[in-house]
Amino acid sequence: ELQAPESLPALEDYADGTSATLTWLALEVLGVKGGPAMDAGRRVGVCYAMTGLLRAIPFHAREKRVYIPRDLLSASSARLSDIFALKSPEGLRPVVEQLAAQAREHLMRARALRLDVPRAAIPALLPLTLADRHLKQLARAGYDPFDPRVQRPLANPALYLGFNAARGRY
Repeated sequence: ELQAPESLPALEDYADGTSATLTWLALEVLGVKGGPAMDAGRRVGVCYAMTGLLRAIPFHAREKRVYIPRDLLSASSARLSDIFALKSPEGLRPVVEQLAAQAREHLMRARALRLDVPRAAIPALLPLTLADRHLKQLARAGYDPFDPRVQRPLANPALYLGFNAARGRY
């Protein structure tokens, strides 16, 4: 059963309503309300969710689900039957690359706000550093979500998060 969003804006709305909302809640718990931190939080949440959905394509395919926007998928040569068979159709890679580029755009816009975001907000925004590493893994794998490198866990994520927290970087 296809449960894909209709378009890229619909996917971003989904990410905004799920992951970005959690980031905003984390910011509120940290005592950060309003301003650039909230915009950064929205972008962090959207990037993190989109990156997670790209990495989860094989998992969702096993469940006969897909979160790739329908308009992008139908404009490609990728077939759902191949994706559900856990094959990596060549036409899927440009779609994944386009979605990764949009996630990276959210990442860059969040980071552009760094100087205006209070240090107290950093813990809520740290997931962006993990999304960045996952997007780099995806790029190294040629935007093939079925490549084993994409599913490989990040090395020392807690150490990496701690290092970035100490530096005040997200």
